[in-house]
Amino acid sequence: MITSLFFELYRNIALFFEYYFIRQTTVLWRFFFEQFAHLNRVFGITANMKHFFEPLYRDYSFGGYIFAIPWRACLIVAGLISSICLFVLFLSMWIFWVGLPFFISYFLFSAA
Repeated sequence: MITSLFFELYRNIALFFEYYFIRQTTVLWRFFFEQFAHLNRVFGITANMKHFFEPLYRDYSFGGYIFAIPWRACLIVAGLISSICLFVLFLSMWIFWVGLPFFISYFLFSAA
């Protein structure tokens, strides 16, 4: 009977770690990549990099070329800065998420 209780305790602890460190981390990173894709759609980073030297709205006049390059450069820079900020935010959230059980257990067991 005692071995059964220890087995259930071990199994519940293992299930918690599997849920906390694997499943929830997967959910967090999936959410990050979804947000990153949304940010790419908003700023059009890849599309603007691909068509950097083409004029806006297929306006092949001199003005189309003059306005296109600075506008696309601003969109690319804003998108890259936003992507870097998003990456830093999610990386810090992930480090906090993974480190939280260790932090809590350290303060629980070191105070005794």
